[in-house]
Amino acid sequence: MVKEPDTSLLKIVEKKVESLLNRSKRLSELIKASLIAGIEYSEPVYTMIHGWNNILEMIKFVISSAKYELIAFIPVNLLDKLLYSFEEARRRGVFVSIVVSNVFPPLTKHIREGIQEAATIAGARTHGTRLIIVADSKSSVLVPLTMNPRAAMALHGSYIEDPEIAFILTSYYYNRVVTSSIEIYHRVEPGDHYVFKNLQSAMEYIERARRYKYELEAIVKGLSTFTGVPVELHGQILGTIVKPHKGIYSIVLDTGGVIYTIGGYRAFIEDITARRIEIKTLDIIGEQPLNHVIP
Repeated sequence: MVKEPDTSLLKIVEKKVESLLNRSKRLSELIKASLIAGIEYSEPVYTMIHGWNNILEMIKFVISSAKYELIAFIPVNLLDKLLYSFEEARRRGVFVSIVVSNVFPPLTKHIREGIQEAATIAGARTHGTRLIIVADSKSSVLVPLTMNPRAAMALHGSYIEDPEIAFILTSYYYNRVVTSSIEIYHRVEPGDHYVFKNLQSAMEYIERARRYKYELEAIVKGLSTFTGVPVELHGQILGTIVKPHKGIYSIVLDTGGVIYTIGGYRAFIEDITARRIEIKTLDIIGEQPLNHVIP
């Protein structure tokens, strides 16, 4: 007669097998996360541009390459030359944030009309010594401007494909340029559908949309800051958390009873570090005008 194996031994074997399976699953998730990160990474590109005409062509190229979002800090006398490129980007569904420099009040009708065609959100300031364009948090143009009105706007510039540099320039744009500018226009409408690769651009749109009490649906793709595992969340945006003195910029997302905080590039405090934020604007609740030009 064959005896049954000892039950305690069976339990030990079962626990060992379960532990091995869990480790295997965890390893698989880590490999998957690493592969996704590797796919998104590409070798950085740094190029010097010489001559104003070449700089202008490179700026137009970067604007035309944008699929999701553009931020632009440009002198006012360049607006006409880039107006068509910005309009084309908006027709492709690109979110466009522009701050125009070297503008002195009152704004002319020509500038106002140009801004309204070119931008989703626009601001103005009286002084600017550099030109910055960032597309999709990846490609950037950085140009120091000449102060001589009789000379070309610039003689040299840089074209950069590096998410690290794009992150630095975007942070400078929102934390220094935008905060020291006067908002002159924003266009927020029910039915807007944008994809953001950068958290602060998404927050800039969210804050304007919530002024009119729009409902905002979002799909967030990124990585868990705790496990590094890829996640995709669907839900409603409840608001934003902005504490510049502590370096905290977050989106609050309700996924149906579970609340997540969404951070951006290199986030570590929030629940999710977002790689892609898709936002759809639903029906209006308030009675504010849809397109708001600030006097």
